[in-house]
Amino acid sequence: AALAIGTSIDLPLSAMIAAIRSFPGLEHRHQFVAERDGVRYVDDSKATNCAAALASAAAVAGPVVLLAGGLGKGEDYDAFVAALSDNVVHVVVYGALSETLQRALHNHARAHTSAESLESAVQSARLIASPGNTVLLAPAAASQDAYANFIERGRHFRAVVEALTP
Repeated sequence: AALAIGTSIDLPLSAMIAAIRSFPGLEHRHQFVAERDGVRYVDDSKATNCAAALASAAAVAGPVVLLAGGLGKGEDYDAFVAALSDNVVHVVVYGALSETLQRALHNHARAHTSAESLESAVQSARLIASPGNTVLLAPAAASQDAYANFIERGRHFRAVVEALTP
């Protein structure tokens, strides 16, 4: 759509494409953080509801170890788990929503692990993930059980990942 609008006002197509390719994306919105031991780590802390987390997981090419949890928003987490794409090979749950997510994952026979915190969830995911996998923070929940907002949660995720030894 942006290219169509730009073309309609005679902006050079090559310049518009260059601008799109150089745009790094918005922080905490499906943002690449690092690669460690062949595993990619992606921060989508902004995925604070089920629909956003489902879209985020489905957008990853290849197997996903999903980090989900935080403060629930009263959504149907059983339906969330049922709708997870097949590329989600394991879910690490944490935070206030942990028990609810665990029940839903158990009901749908999805591989899962529980962690006490986001930091321990990253550590668990590191042990679970194989080269070629993506560890995706797309929590499907608010952050206020442990953080002021999704930005603080995303920054903490980035710091924990960056501290992992390559």
